Amino acid sequence: MGRERGLNEFLDELVAAGELGSAAISARTVRSLQPLELQRDHSVLELGVGSGVTTAVLAETVGHGGLVTTVDTDIDRVVLARKRLVRHYGHVSVLHGETAAGAPRYAPFDRVLAHGDIRLGRLPYAWVEQAEPGALILAPVQPGFLVRFTVHHDGTATGRPVLVQPGPLEVRWQLHWDEREATQSVTHTQPWALLENPGPRWALAVAVPSCEYEVAGENPRLAWLRDPFTSSWASVAPGKGAYVVRQTGPRRLWDETEAAYRWWIRCGTPEPRDWEWVVSRERQNVRLRPEIL
Repeated sequence: MGRERGLNEFLDELVAAGELGSAAISARTVRSLQPLELQRDHSVLELGVGSGVTTAVLAETVGHGGLVTTVDTDIDRVVLARKRLVRHYGHVSVLHGETAAGAPRYAPFDRVLAHGDIRLGRLPYAWVEQAEPGALILAPVQPGFLVRFTVHHDGTATGRPVLVQPGPLEVRWQLHWDEREATQSVTHTQPWALLENPGPRWALAVAVPSCEYEVAGENPRLAWLRDPFTSSWASVAPGKGAYVVRQTGPRRLWDETEAAYRWWIRCGTPEPRDWEWVVSRERQNVRLRPEIL
């Protein structure tokens, strides 16, 4: 088959190396790529190569007339992926560099796919700049949403959530604080109703920036919140007929969270699809779509 030996051979190689348990593409991978609406002959920029499986799927989809350019910050990963992928696909380029910078030498792109989580308001504008008007950008956005952006002729892009990603809201972290410094209050708002529901989670991400949160434990079930930039903390735990709130630091994180939740209810409990992310060279903001207000 020459240089283009295809996806099956590539997957078999990963299985033989012990990096895959099965030479089958996971349903999650297939599902996560659907919003890209890939077509033959597309030029695709991928940010983060990983094992190269998604890169190979992209290469198969766009065909020999397309081009897949993947960028990764880890040089060892790049060298290994380049060695394997180029052996199977002549239309794949694996580059070492900062993913935020994209790949300007290979631009413009019809599609952009990012694998690493992006914080609200932090989508690298280089990705927009290197995309064709009408191109789609797909990126996972904290707290746990897959957002699809459409690039416009004026150099802006607008995005909306297309998929709620499973899994924890944030990476696990350990709480270390002095209980003596915390103020205590009570609330009748169930914390997991806020933190585990996709609707308010998106509103909280917008209204309470840089707040990380986690629901942990079984009996009792606890909610933790923290802002790593100000060292502010909050915990919410079941009490007698209410929930006990403890907060410390310059930000009252639970107070901010509860206020954002009430605002979300006043707005009619909008779902993630009701939000819109607007990106330009100068600024980025997330807002409710005008027709929702």
